[in-house]
Amino acid sequence: MKRFFIVSSLILILIIIILILILILIIIIIIIIIIIIIIIIIIIIIIRTLGVALPGPVGGKVLKNKH
Repeated sequence: MKRFFIVSSLILILIIIILILILILIIIIIIIIIIIIIIIIIIIIIIRTLGVALPGPVGGKVLKNKH
């Protein structure tokens, strides 16, 4: 019985460690996605402001492509 208890407790510890690792991975992925979204928003804002600032056809083209 003792051996079975040791084996089962080891398996439990392994499962807990794997679950924690999966949770950490998910959190990291979510953080990366949020950072990418923020970067994309910043780039879009910069392109929009540049498009407004640029005179003539260039500014118009940038704005038309974004909409």
